[in-house]
Amino acid sequence: TTMLRAHPSLVSTAYCDLDWIEEHIEGTTCMDSSGFSELLISKYGVVPEVGVTHSARGQFNFRYDDQAIADILRMTQATQLCTKCNTAKARDDFEPDEWARRGDERLCRACNVRDCCKCGASKARADFEEPEWERSGE
Repeated sequence: TTMLRAHPSLVSTAYCDLDWIEEHIEGTTCMDSSGFSELLISKYGVVPEVGVTHSARGQFNFRYDDQAIADILRMTQATQLCTKCNTAKARDDFEPDEWARRGDERLCRACNVRDCCKCGASKARADFEEPEWERSGE
């Protein structure tokens, strides 16, 4: 809070300098190597926009590519779409690793179960190796 009092322009509804944050705060002893910019985006609703919150050639753009920004924004949503049942569901309806999965494919708890070919038990995606999960869905 002392830093924000000294530099109120860092976080405001009109302006946020993510390049400055990446250059001066991220990776320092006062903040772990990933965190402050992501916290501003995920918890406080800062939406990264080139020319508004950071420059195209700045430190923030260097560190976060479009996919990383999309993943951070997706993680902050109240719901996500299960790609099997095509239903928007809340975070509690997904396993934590499914909610955090990169990309567009994710399965809710009800759809995230397949029978194991070896033992016949019903298991979630995290209990399978990736090739084994793909085979069991055929």
